[in-house]
Amino acid sequence: MQAVTAHDVESFCNLCVSLRSLFRHFQILFEEGADLRRELLQSIAPTFFGDINHLLIEHLILQICKITDREESFGRKNLTVRFLLNNSDFSTAPGELDKLKGLGERMHAFRGKIALARNKLIGHLDRKSVLDGEELGGADKCDWDRFWLDLQDFVHIMHKHYVDPAGHFYLNGIGNLSDADSLVKALRESTYFHTLVADAAITHKCADVAFGSKCFNFAGQPKGIAWLSFQPKGSISCGLRDRTYISPRFRDRIGLWNAYNRVEIEYRVPSNPNTLEACRWCSHYLPPATRNAFQRPA
Repeated sequence: MQAVTAHDVESFCNLCVSLRSLFRHFQILFEEGADLRRELLQSIAPTFFGDINHLLIEHLILQICKITDREESFGRKNLTVRFLLNNSDFSTAPGELDKLKGLGERMHAFRGKIALARNKLIGHLDRKSVLDGEELGGADKCDWDRFWLDLQDFVHIMHKHYVDPAGHFYLNGIGNLSDADSLVKALRESTYFHTLVADAAITHKCADVAFGSKCFNFAGQPKGIAWLSFQPKGSISCGLRDRTYISPRFRDRIGLWNAYNRVEIEYRVPSNPNTLEACRWCSHYLPPATRNAFQRPA
């Protein structure tokens, strides 16, 4: 018998936190937010998010099967639920060991529902299953919920017994397991920009509000500092309204990227060193359909 150590338990708990984090990524992206969220992801990158969905499901099934695998493979011990159950010392708390055994039985029953997918489609590629197009490894939402609660209770008891008797290790209560909601928020907010650009009335109104604002104030008088031009094909040109002078011989070109599209800033001066000339500044937004044919406004 190879006795369980505190290091074994801490390592197992960390693996479970990582596993729960993956599940939260999946929940936030593909379960929470219902049809509206799925429509958002489908409209932005359907192939990419379809692949992410597939990868997360496969990885979750594989990792759950790993932690519920048998105690030993090819003469080497596995860090699994069975190993912890069979090699832990709960002689001073036999009631806790009975709880652990009940939790282990339920988790292994859940494994039985998803293991076929691992055995025939994920860990191995069973020819008959592939050709038949079988759907394997299905489990109801209530089964998944029960598994996470059982795993939480299991690691809580193990952690309290071996690592921190005064601690409370609640797997489902750990904060910041996923920041996928920040990705969803950024994607959702990106659609506002394109909606704004697509509506000329709104964009003109916003431009009037921005450039007529008292924030642009000079000597007590409102001053517009820039112009916008909305082109028929959906592109937008803008520039400074006041003339700006720069040193003769100065010439520079800077390429910038914003969150949506490339923006180019260009300063132009003549080669005559004896004069100061006004520079010209332009920024040009191109809608998605024309980004590959970038042209500066005349």
